[in-house]
Amino acid sequence: MQALADCLEALRHGADLDLALESYPEYRSQLKALLEVASLIRPLAEDVAPSSATREDIRARLLELPERSSSSPLGPGMEPSGC
Repeated sequence: MQALADCLEALRHGADLDLALESYPEYRSQLKALLEVASLIRPLAEDVAPSSATREDIRARLLELPERSSSSPLGPGMEPSGC
């Protein structure tokens, strides 16, 4: 829903809840509850980051993946079925 994305972006840029909802009065009641929850959990999400060990593990796993063919986004020899 574009309205939710727009309101979240407005909040990220410092708008208060009422100002963020101003552009979408028809969705105000639905959006208000979602934006209130988003405002409560946003500070928590900013503190979440993978440890350096986790980042290194992910990096190692990605480097071990077989190289994908440039001809198919699915990889070498893999074409979508039913097309």
